[in-house]
Amino acid sequence: MNHLRFRKALKSDSELYFKWVNDPLVREQSYNSNTVSWDEHQAWFFEKINHADWHFYLFENLENEYVGQVRIQTIDLSNAVIGVSVDAFYRGMGCGLNILQLATFDFLNSYPNILINAYIKQENLASKTMFEKAGFDFKELVVYQNFKSYHYIKYADR
Repeated sequence: MNHLRFRKALKSDSELYFKWVNDPLVREQSYNSNTVSWDEHQAWFFEKINHADWHFYLFENLENEYVGQVRIQTIDLSNAVIGVSVDAFYRGMGCGLNILQLATFDFLNSYPNILINAYIKQENLASKTMFEKAGFDFKELVVYQNFKSYHYIKYADR
């Protein structure tokens, strides 16, 4: 799965993001595990998609099939938080690592002074491993949004 490309997500991608946000595994690993309604999703997505602090990377393969997304939210002048999801069909094929690497490289090229923070639920060992392989550095074990979580950071120079 090395042949992936990305583009910035558009308002017209809302339905695809809605499908992904309600994927059972995505809900399980999210900090809010409740199913998201269409109206809630639409309101959130349309508010964030054109906001300067939100960066939506939508990935597809050479067959023009969508494989996943990376979302990076700038928190302040020196920190951002990242989220990743891979379409259920493409899990276990290395797509997660590839999209994570491509998105963080692009983001940090544009914002080299911003650290990317990743918070991963302690039981989500697959994501923990993926972030480590992508060059994120373990910072600490924290309670994040009421869950024990690994806190990883990614610097522009690493």
